[in-house]
Amino acid sequence: MIRKLILRTMSLLVPGLWALWPGLAQACPVCYGAPDSPLTAGMNLAILTMIGIIGFILSSFVIFFIYLRRRAMQTHAG
Repeated sequence: MIRKLILRTMSLLVPGLWALWPGLAQACPVCYGAPDSPLTAGMNLAILTMIGIIGFILSSFVIFFIYLRRRAMQTHAG
């Protein structure tokens, strides 16, 4: 009972504090501006790297399932 009360209070308190203190919700200088900053260029490269890793993992899953399907079809045919 007390745990639910604490959870409910915190779930209302944190968004309320963000609404009352808008400085917390503002972006940092790297995200907000300075497109020629080396930090911004590094962040963009990191984002592209993460997208590449995710694409590699997803394409690996697709290739694996294609392999399984072909193998199952060969097993049933032969």
